[in-house]
Amino acid sequence: MRVEGRSASSIVCPPDVTLNCDMDYTDENMIGSASLYNICETETISVSFTPQLNACGEGFVIATYSIEGSSPTNSCSQRITMENQDDAFDPSGIRFPRNLPTSPTGQISCTDDITYDAPTWTAGPCDFIGYTEEVDTFFIENGSGGNNACFRILRRFTVIDWCVYDETNGEEGLYIGSQTIKITDNEAPLLMDCEPSIYDVDADCVRASTVLTNMAEDNGDCASDWLKWQVFVDTWADGVVDYEYSSFLPSNDSNINNDTNGNGINDRYLAPTSSGEEVAVDVTEVLESSMTNHIVTWKVTDGCGNVSSCTTTFMVVDQKAPTPYCINVYTALMADPDGDGPLSPMVELWAKDFDKGAFDNCTEQEDLLFTFGDSFPVLALIDEAHYFKGEGQLATEAEYLAGNAQYWDPVEQTAGMVFDCDDRPSVNIEIRVTDEKGNSDTCLIFLGIIDNQDGCDNAGSKADIAGNISTSTGEFVQGIEVILGALLPEYPRSTEVVDGTFAFSDNDLFIDYDVTAALNDNPSNGVSTLDLVLIQRHIVGLSELDSPYKVIAADISNDEKLSALDIIELRKVILGVQDEFNSVDSWRFVDAAQEFADVVSPWPVDYSVDIDNLESNINSANMVAVKMGDVNDTYTSFTNQSTDVRSGKSVSLSVVDAELVSNTVGIIEITNDEKVTTQGLQMSIEFNKVTPITIESSLAGFGDANYSINGNLVTISWSANTLKTVDAGQVLFTIICNVESNIAISDVITISDRKLRSEVYLGESHDINNVELVVRDGNGSEVELTSKVLLQNEPNPFTNETTISYYLKNMETSATIKVMDVMGKVIYSQSVNANKGWNTHSISQSDLAASGVYYYQLDAGNFSEIKSMILVK
Repeated sequence: MRVEGRSASSIVCPPDVTLNCDMDYTDENMIGSASLYNICETETISVSFTPQLNACGEGFVIATYSIEGSSPTNSCSQRITMENQDDAFDPSGIRFPRNLPTSPTGQISCTDDITYDAPTWTAGPCDFIGYTEEVDTFFIENGSGGNNACFRILRRFTVIDWCVYDETNGEEGLYIGSQTIKITDNEAPLLMDCEPSIYDVDADCVRASTVLTNMAEDNGDCASDWLKWQVFVDTWADGVVDYEYSSFLPSNDSNINNDTNGNGINDRYLAPTSSGEEVAVDVTEVLESSMTNHIVTWKVTDGCGNVSSCTTTFMVVDQKAPTPYCINVYTALMADPDGDGPLSPMVELWAKDFDKGAFDNCTEQEDLLFTFGDSFPVLALIDEAHYFKGEGQLATEAEYLAGNAQYWDPVEQTAGMVFDCDDRPSVNIEIRVTDEKGNSDTCLIFLGIIDNQDGCDNAGSKADIAGNISTSTGEFVQGIEVILGALLPEYPRSTEVVDGTFAFSDNDLFIDYDVTAALNDNPSNGVSTLDLVLIQRHIVGLSELDSPYKVIAADISNDEKLSALDIIELRKVILGVQDEFNSVDSWRFVDAAQEFADVVSPWPVDYSVDIDNLESNINSANMVAVKMGDVNDTYTSFTNQSTDVRSGKSVSLSVVDAELVSNTVGIIEITNDEKVTTQGLQMSIEFNKVTPITIESSLAGFGDANYSINGNLVTISWSANTLKTVDAGQVLFTIICNVESNIAISDVITISDRKLRSEVYLGESHDINNVELVVRDGNGSEVELTSKVLLQNEPNPFTNETTISYYLKNMETSATIKVMDVMGKVIYSQSVNANKGWNTHSISQSDLAASGVYYYQLDAGNFSEIKSMILVK
């Protein structure tokens, strides 16, 4: 038999309950439990909660009890009411933080440790209370950049009772409070400059603009970012404030002539400054130089009522010293100067005697004071004549006559001083010039003293100064002007060198002298492209010049070093581009006694013989003559002998004969006939019926600076740092020219020695070879050239010297050059040993009688030709 439960199970919920809002509504001990009624008693009950509560935990909760697994679901519900049964929160009990400081006399600094308290209140477990805070900082003044001192902090609090507050129901549940914290700064700014000041005047002895400056620092714990100023200026210190500069005026007030704030003072806006920043006010009133003070009051505030001020003075005065302008003086001692004996020789000089126009910006010239050295008159006696010494001390006449004091002349405003035999031969002394404000400056003068009346011991003694001048090779010079200098009225003196020697007699003892020599004539004498080669080798270090005098000769630019600049300047003279050196004379004269520590760098060079304090005869004031640009000693000597050594050989160049067509551009190529090694060459090329335009060359480094075109004459100078090989058949030069008429090349071109000797330097020893030009026909055969040519003299007209050039095809036993006047009278005739090729002959103005027109004639074999020339003296 089987028994089955057919009756449905039933469930009974616990009764509804009311709990406090902080109780656990899921606790069976608080709410009870459901009862199950069935037969099998195998079923269980589950429970779920559905709360309907506000933020404070008030409302109700539905507890649903169900039999698990029942179908349909068998359940029941219980209502649990949640209430705030304590009601502990009282809004009147809210406590907001107190204002700080808590008493009227209390103070809080920005460095104090401030406690920022929160609001407090009493609440129960179901109360839901919160608050918000807003903080604002209020500065006393809104200065530029803000201010972190002297300010208030306002804290605004809002306490919210979330159990009551409803956004839709106004302000119920909101409670408002605040706290004010006042920060105080009691430290005033510090003014940095309250000392009197002095301002100089301008060139007109006034000051049209006086800029006064100051500075303040606010370095306390509550330092300000900005400081405001008030500056009051009382010019001439008459008790009336004339100008006000203020940061409290409108910022657009820029006119000092306005009274913006109506206080009766001209004012202008002055911008605030930061701490440590300079403030400046410009007093634009014209203030004259005087000893009167002007008053300035500085007032600065940090904006918190902290003010600093000070009053000081400023003065506008002449602070510029006069400008002395003095001259050296030579004077003679007077034996028995007062005529009464027995005074020793002496001379009385006035400080003003040495004045050459001292001046001052404020004091008139006639009001300047002149004294010797550091001594000055007694100020209280400045309008009276008196003897003085030192710093305004009275002195005696005896001290004055002994040279130990000065005498003040108030009329001339100058001091006098006595000099005697002990001051010979010279003294250096300061002349002091003082203006009306006491500013002074000095100049150091030289006073030469001569005893020409034999009043001193050993007075009247004289000495001779003599010497010789020779070249570095020992050749004595001729005709050189020698100058003896000294700081005496009768100097400088000059004389001419005869047979290499010179002498100056009757020179005063105990005087300093200097001997110099000068000659600037014919700079091209002894100068050739070979000198350029030797200088270049020295510069690049291949072969140094072996004498300090040769190094001196190479310094054409006079800059105490050898460089490409010397090469450039020397080549210009060689080519005839310029007829003198730009920076030096053609000859320089060096003290023969100078010893050179470095042969290749001999500078500095003594270009004078200095004689200090002459005590006896000098016979060794010797000098060495240096021909500038000539580093191989090939100058024409003072006896007209050339030291140039030629090998007697020639290098042959050639051109191919051809017809040049009139009014066209012709090209003439000059070709080397045999292979050579060379480091330099120079040439003069004469042209007839064509005008050279430009020259091109295959030689290394050849450019425009290597040639010059002057009418129908071309001069060429080329040099290299090292030996170069020139092959046979190599075209050396290509000459482009304008052709004037139909003419053969053989009648156009010749190589000459006019202006520049034509030569080439061969091999390591730089042997000097002549240059010959051969004209060949198309088959290579030599073409016969014109046998003889006489050229026009150059320059013409001439003043000092002129050169006659002529060409001889063959060697002549002799040739004669004559010069005749307009009447045909022969006034000059010279037989010369003529060379094959081009020759030159010089005529000096001393060879002729007077200015005018002359005729010169060349006779060589059966050839004779006459041309005219003009001498202008």
